Amino acid sequence: MTIGQAHAAAPDPDVKIVASRRERSILWREVKSANLFAGPPSFQEFFALGGGSVIYLGSDPSSWLILGRWKEGGRVGIIWAIRAGEEESSALLRTAVDRGADLDFSSLITRPLSFTQATAYLAAGFEPFREITIFEMRVGTPPPEKPPRVLPLGVKPRGLRPGDMGKVLALDSRCFDDFWSLDRYTLAGIAHAADINTFRVATAGAMLVGYAIAGVTAGRGYLQRLGVDPAYQGRGLGKALAAWTLWWMSRNGASLITVNTQTDNEPASRLYRRLGFRQTGVERFLFAREVSVT
Repeated sequence: MTIGQAHAAAPDPDVKIVASRRERSILWREVKSANLFAGPPSFQEFFALGGGSVIYLGSDPSSWLILGRWKEGGRVGIIWAIRAGEEESSALLRTAVDRGADLDFSSLITRPLSFTQATAYLAAGFEPFREITIFEMRVGTPPPEKPPRVLPLGVKPRGLRPGDMGKVLALDSRCFDDFWSLDRYTLAGIAHAADINTFRVATAGAMLVGYAIAGVTAGRGYLQRLGVDPAYQGRGLGKALAAWTLWWMSRNGASLITVNTQTDNEPASRLYRRLGFRQTGVERFLFAREVSVT
């Protein structure tokens, strides 16, 4: 990837990295609003994954940054969230870059951001890396009491079961390229990203062939993830799973539903248009910068 270069910066004495369980307890009260963790146990697990860090201002713990590993065992780090003013964000980002170097990260990326949202990142040497397209749908009439049930012959829908996660991860790796496929921790985070969430799977015999994750927060619905086994694509399964999640979100109070996909994923864009989504025209990007070069 051709991205911004690392540069040395003087450490900020007010910026701290969470180290003790007491600090974790204090910062949990601050970061839980980011909806990245299912609860305190998953927050504690985050620190055990080799790269999970919360960076904060000692003088103001409400200013913080969450840095993690993009994938287990990989050398790409991700800034999952930052809550701070512009000046404070710059100090937190400088420390995040240094922390990434300590963890032997080769680069850092962000979640999807607009250029306006990325002001502090751009000043810290981040550059646009991947473009994301945003789609929205407004919910007009009340949804029917019963969900849509149209599925390809031989395919059955159901909710997620405790033993499904390994199968979902294997399916996800077949549906997406190496960069976009999920690890177990990121998948679990997406599954709990909203105030209320649903996780729907589709099976053909003993094989899991599709899944969808959606959530609703404050009247806004999010189609978080949609995956269909390549062997079952083109049969209407993706459309059926998405339609069910749209029904579920509208039944749970969503008046506006959002989904995003990488701009070059034309099959996904066509599907969302057929479902009634409209492209917002708002540009989002993953931003990235190098941390260490080996």
